[in-house]
Amino acid sequence: MKHLLPLIFTIFSIFSLSAQEVDGFRDITWQMPLDSVIQLYNADDFTLVDTVDGESYYVLANDDMTIGTAKLTSIQYVFDKDQKFSKVVLVGDLENRRAMDFILKSKFGKTLTYVNAHGVRYKEWEVGNVDIIFSTTNDEVYLVEIDYVPVENNFYEINSAVSDF
Repeated sequence: MKHLLPLIFTIFSIFSLSAQEVDGFRDITWQMPLDSVIQLYNADDFTLVDTVDGESYYVLANDDMTIGTAKLTSIQYVFDKDQKFSKVVLVGDLENRRAMDFILKSKFGKTLTYVNAHGVRYKEWEVGNVDIIFSTTNDEVYLVEIDYVPVENNFYEINSAVSDF
């Protein structure tokens, strides 16, 4: 019975986290059209800064550059080839990495730290149809990419309820 309690807690924690959803970032929901976002904010304040592989990267003038106590140096709102909101990229100085790490762990749970072939350290969460990657790209900054991954109708419901194994 003593060993069963941690197992039950772990299972409960997993189901609690999977019930969470990330509907977007701040006032912008996933798949919101660019023209709706421009109407939400002053068009002059929402500026295109880059286009990469069909994705358009925008910044918002006078954006709140904090999440909790973590200070950010950049927030980029990314729109896909159909001009729908699909990703947000947060950049911060390493001195604020610990605060962001705490925020992500407390919101989405603990995860493993990985190192890719280029020596980039990162953590990854999958929350419904949203991927969250927290990485340290060099000695000066960290990145948080929150990426909406669209799925076909009923894909998630059908494939998450399989009983084959």
